[in-house]
Amino acid sequence: MKIIFRATLAATLLSLAACGDSSSNSNESNQQPAGNSTSLSVTPALGKIFNADVSIKSLTGTVLKEGNTGSSGMADLSGLPAGPYLVEIKGNADATYYDEAAGSLIGFPVDQSLRALVPDGAATAGVTLLTETAYRRATHGGDALTAQSINTFNEQVRAALAPGLTSILSVPSDFDSNTTSGSLEDDEAGRYALYLAAYAGLASADATPALTILSQLADDAADGSIDGLAGNTAITSLSYDSAQLATNLSSQLTLFANQYGSNDLQSSQATFDPIATSLAGSTQNTGGALSDGDGITGKLAGVVYTYTDISSPPPIDGVNRLLATAPDNLLNRWTIKVSNEVGSYACGENGADGQPITIQHLAEGVGAVADGGPSGANCSIEVLSTSPVLEGRFNGQFNTPSGLVSVTDGYFRLSPEDSDGTGGQTPGEFGYSMDVDGVPVSSTDILPLESIYDTTVILGGPAQLQLRGIPINQTGTYTCGVDSIALWYLVDGWRSHESNRPGFSGSCTIEITSAGAVYEGTFSGTLFANNGAKIVITNGKFRNDGSHL
Repeated sequence: MKIIFRATLAATLLSLAACGDSSSNSNESNQQPAGNSTSLSVTPALGKIFNADVSIKSLTGTVLKEGNTGSSGMADLSGLPAGPYLVEIKGNADATYYDEAAGSLIGFPVDQSLRALVPDGAATAGVTLLTETAYRRATHGGDALTAQSINTFNEQVRAALAPGLTSILSVPSDFDSNTTSGSLEDDEAGRYALYLAAYAGLASADATPALTILSQLADDAADGSIDGLAGNTAITSLSYDSAQLATNLSSQLTLFANQYGSNDLQSSQATFDPIATSLAGSTQNTGGALSDGDGITGKLAGVVYTYTDISSPPPIDGVNRLLATAPDNLLNRWTIKVSNEVGSYACGENGADGQPITIQHLAEGVGAVADGGPSGANCSIEVLSTSPVLEGRFNGQFNTPSGLVSVTDGYFRLSPEDSDGTGGQTPGEFGYSMDVDGVPVSSTDILPLESIYDTTVILGGPAQLQLRGIPINQTGTYTCGVDSIALWYLVDGWRSHESNRPGFSGSCTIEITSAGAVYEGTFSGTLFANNGAKIVITNGKFRNDGSHL
């Protein structure tokens, strides 16, 4: 029988450790590298838009593919290079749209455009009033569009103007002459169609309500504030009072839900968060849920998860890996991997170590992950500070077993800990300490020893430090490579450094000086990651409760 030293990471990461590499992560195993998507299904909606021209462009404006929505109201375009994309819908002499507020088909004129900024890997894209507003917001300051910035502006618009949705790039339910009582379901598509109809309803006195509100709202919101001004110029014949916009839109949501929504949608729309007239809120979170302390917080699918038990090993290969867990349930946690430099980043882009930037949340072992993969999951991370406090904010669309969900108001903060130069473990204290490439690392947040799997000793902490193959109730000195003895350091849930990595000359020594009610010992080693990155662990010490063995 062997021992397991187990700490803040729980059973799901134990299974990862047993498999020994990133491919075992269930949220990662079916992901394809960004850029593999070669087709995009485009569905513009005001209501439904017929016979309009469709162009898919690079972010710099190069036309990649063209098509037409025809009688189906959508266009499938294939053979595309890697994104991200600017999708543009253009009117023509034959194009029409169904106006929800007017209740009729109306011409979609030659000079009319509707645009969306779409991240790489997306398979579908709705193009709507909201995506046009995000496009206007993104291009207002004249800055070049980037993969990170388009995610940021899309999320700003969603959080402010459609908080009941998970993404403004979702495809709305068809709204046309066939839409009748109960047609709109209480799902992402039905909710999106309801929002679009409600916005059109704000301009119901106009001859072309949806086109009118499209022009006015996109102009108004471009500078980040809905105040009736396009820049410093008042918008003429404005269809809404910006001070009453939230209240008036709520009334329109109720009106259209009662007329076209299912019973469930009629009930749920009453619980939608009110819209906001500032579009900066979703990326300007200041971490208020942390009360100026350390931890990670974020609102996932409308529920705020704040964990203040946060830790991180020193940056490895220029990348920070943060873990924050709930004190009463180790299966609830945030994990963030991001570069150790101030700046803005997008999930899926490579960090300084050549590995993708990711954010993951687990609730009772159910994962939500943003990795920039083909599921459409994405995130924006802004690192505000790296020294002495590591601090930043994030938002995005996370992939879950039930589909994409929105994460807003994300924030992380980690203050430096006191150190004695060898990890800071106090004599007699349960925990471990070590130096990783000369930088002290320590944790006292570990659970008592228990015998599991007959394979591994896990010390846990900010990452999983694993002393593998140590016999139970035996003191002695053990050398890696003999029997199953090994030293592993899992710096996040997806990647490990190992003393026994095939093809590399790793090594380690582990000494158990006490084995009984209290286990104590020392360790050191040279470990390699799968990509050849090396770390050297020195001055390793551990002490833990063995009374449960």
